[in-house]
Formats: sequence, C-alpha cells, structure tokens
Amino acid sequence: MTLMSKIDLARAFGFSDTHVDQLYDAGAPFVERGGPGRPWKIESAAFIPWYIKRKQDAATNDFGRVKTREMTARAKQRELKVADLEGQLIPTVEVVAYLADANSTIRARFAAIESQVPGLSDEQREQLRSAIADSIEGLSGDKPEDWKSAPTDGEDDEMDFG
Repeated sequence: MTLMSKIDLARAFGFSDTHVDQLYDAGAPFVERGGPGRPWKIESAAFIPWYIKRKQDAATNDFGRVKTREMTARAKQRELKVADLEGQLIPTVEVVAYLADANSTIRARFAAIESQVPGLSDEQREQLRSAIADSIEGLSGDKPEDWKSAPTDGEDDEMDFG
C-alpha cells in the first residue's frame, strides 16, 4: 500500500491544492483525513481507479448531453418544417419590412406632435423636439441624424429637427 499526502498527490497528478480539495469533497477515497500538523493519508491504489471512473462518467454524461441536444435540435427542425409547410411561419423579410414601416410611422407621428401644439415658445419647442428625439432614440436606437424622411399621410416630408 502506497500512502501519499494531499501535497504529494497534487504534485504527482499536476493538480492544484484547491482541485485536490474539490476531489475529496466529491468523494475521493482516503485512508485518514489530515488536520493541523497532520497530513492526509491517501492510498494511490484506491484513488487512481476512482479518478479514472470519475473522468469516464463525466465523459459519458457529456456525450449523453450532446446526444440530447442533437435530438432536441432535430425535433425543432422538424417542427419548423411542418409549421412552414402549414403556412404558420412569417418570412424574416416580411417581418423586417413590417417593423421598418412601423418605425417610420412612429417617427412621423412623433415628429408631428410639435406642429399640433400651438403657442409654444422657441425654448419650449426646442425642449419638445429634444424630448421627441430622445424618445425615438430610446425606442428604436435611431438618432435624429438618421431620420432622412418619414412619410406623413402618404407624403414623403423631409423631417427637420435642426
């Protein structure tokens, strides 16, 4: 029987002291637990097979998880194919076009607010413009300098916030 300390075991296997502690927390076999001024006593003949089995179990579990993820992905692909055949999916191009149109409408309606509030001083008008610009930027990430134009009631009016 070859007995080793935790330090000897760490050096022999290239483990850190922390990793050795984690292995013992996970159930690694030992002959006698160490303490202050008393080294651990570990039988290498019992530790090595335990460690190999632990690594094999981990590899097997990893393989099982990979197979499960693969089967899940294939099932999702089949479900998407069926949904597509049944006409339940909307093409990305259509969604992007719809959202672009909705953003354009929102920008135009926000821009029109200023003209709908009579009696504003120049300072109030500028504060309103700033608030509108901040709101649109917060909602869509668009900055006023990106607002080339926005249609209002079917017209293509140039938006001027400058």
